[in-house]
Amino acid sequence: MAATVTMNVKPFSPKYVAYYKRCFTNQINCLEGAYRAGKSVINIFSFASYLETCEDKVHLVTGASIATARLNVADCNGLGLKYLFRGRYKTGEYEGNECMKITTKTGEKIVIFVGGSQSDSYKKIQGLSFGSWLSVELANLYISDDEKCFIDMALSRLTQSKNQKVWWDLNPVYPTHKVYTKYLDKYEENQEAGLFFGGYNYMKCSLFDNSALTEAQIKSFTSKYPDKTSMEYQRYILGNRACAVGLIFSLFAKDKSNWLVSDFTEYIRLNSPQFISIGVDFGGNGSNTTFVATVISNNYRDVLIIKDYKLVMAGGEKDVEDFHNACKEFIEGVMNFTSIPIRYIWGDCADPVMINEIRNVIKELHKVGVIRVLDSKKWTIKKRIDTKKLMIAKSHWKCLNSCANVIDSTSTQVWNSKEGHEDERLDDGTADIDTADAEEYSWSGFLEKLIKYCE
Repeated sequence: MAATVTMNVKPFSPKYVAYYKRCFTNQINCLEGAYRAGKSVINIFSFASYLETCEDKVHLVTGASIATARLNVADCNGLGLKYLFRGRYKTGEYEGNECMKITTKTGEKIVIFVGGSQSDSYKKIQGLSFGSWLSVELANLYISDDEKCFIDMALSRLTQSKNQKVWWDLNPVYPTHKVYTKYLDKYEENQEAGLFFGGYNYMKCSLFDNSALTEAQIKSFTSKYPDKTSMEYQRYILGNRACAVGLIFSLFAKDKSNWLVSDFTEYIRLNSPQFISIGVDFGGNGSNTTFVATVISNNYRDVLIIKDYKLVMAGGEKDVEDFHNACKEFIEGVMNFTSIPIRYIWGDCADPVMINEIRNVIKELHKVGVIRVLDSKKWTIKKRIDTKKLMIAKSHWKCLNSCANVIDSTSTQVWNSKEGHEDERLDDGTADIDTADAEEYSWSGFLEKLIKYCE
């Protein structure tokens, strides 16, 4: 007889239990709110319950990427479909998509996993029919006003369902985002007017609604956002929709002293430097090409900016020669400054010519195989900004007081107030965005490891 395996599930709060019960009688169920509010878990439990008794065979799970969908729904830190259906599923493929084949009380169910953030993502589900749809990170799916809109395509794939069911979750974004204007706000208006057939079950939740979190966990997370009036606290803790306004790195701008290092030797003595990573943002036509060198310390816990440089590139053939010389001089300057080894140089992958020129410099310096030249990791700008804000809040980001370009850039970056661009930084020449990009390239290749130490 097989051993019984149990899952350690803490009781849901009454608010979540009420939402769960409403899922049985509503067609579209949506949770919007803070990070770690427990949104995905309650939707997964409702989805799993539905799979046990529904008639339809094929069902859809989506996220920004396949990996996100699988990690957040199949795994979900030990509370996902793999554990709810332990011993009753196998992995496989269905119509070219990853899937789980689950044995339920009403027969085999196929749950396919699809990423929906790209403009051509809709093609992955075109022509398929689903009984239900669960999505995490709804606001990160591709939304448009044409046939490429992933959400429209997914909803259209449910028309043949015997009992249409949808579960969505999302973290709040700026109030004019299309996910609201095209879907959620319209659904709510129609629901209130009695015009939404099938029922719309919406609930907003904060970090404090997650009864599974301990007091210590809540304090740890809220401490990353000390300014309770900030957009980050409003969105990520309280679960409110809020616009990003004003200075981006306001803590640093108000008082830089906590993050500036004057004695590099003392910093090295107190920390454990691993290597140096350099970021390069390519300019042209009058914009700056920028270089930033960063020390990664304490097994990816801390970063220290140690050197920066700006080169104005006028545009033309001479740019490549000027870049080559400036790049070589910058690398040599870093090597003369410290014996900490340079391990990586990250360049903007939009310019392969300059990437190759960095490799030529490495050959001249006889550092082939020692210094790796790589394309920068293409995280979203918002993700990079959020990571830097976290590192600053937890004092894991520091800068030598001689790095005037990085100091000025960090002090002056502001949010873009233009409608539709509220989660972007303003790029109109008022702040040095070129240096910001180079600095972020220097450490964003290790972004997930850096975030780990801010948790």
